[in-house]
Amino acid sequence: MKPVVCWDFDETLGYFRPHEFAWAGQPRPASMPPPRLKPGIAELLASLPAFTHVVTTAAVREYARDVLRQYDLLRHFAAVLGREDGMWPKDYGVVARQFGVTDRQMIIVGNDPNDADCNGRPIVLIYDERMMDRPAQPLRALLEDLARLGFDACRREGFSFEYWGNYEARKTYPVVRTILPMC
Repeated sequence: MKPVVCWDFDETLGYFRPHEFAWAGQPRPASMPPPRLKPGIAELLASLPAFTHVVTTAAVREYARDVLRQYDLLRHFAAVLGREDGMWPKDYGVVARQFGVTDRQMIIVGNDPNDADCNGRPIVLIYDERMMDRPAQPLRALLEDLARLGFDACRREGFSFEYWGNYEARKTYPVVRTILPMC
């Protein structure tokens, strides 16, 4: 069984908020920056076939699917789960049931503490408040190491990956720090 990576949508895969206005038929606010993809995200997704990739967003599912299709990212995801599927607040039990995995076989990649599981599951959360601006390459190293070492290894101190933050302290460090399980 492949481990599942649950990807947050906005501010993680890219900055898509302007598309939300267009999808709702409203003009984009002039002060809003243009949409953009996280640097290297398409290449990252394509390079990690050892994982099942799922989008887990608080946004409406069809809006997220439309945007992913526009950026040619939809093909990388086994599913897109939105608020109507139980992703607001985020309940990763929905993902576990759909893909037949345990909590220990899931990683959440998000930019916000609200991307954590609302039921307090012990799932590894990679937190970075500025994730949309970071290149995807360091994330590749982290996910490949998790696949190689196993999820139990995340529970030990000493894992260091460039750019990632400390979820519990809600801090982002410019260089290497530890990933922490959601407990």
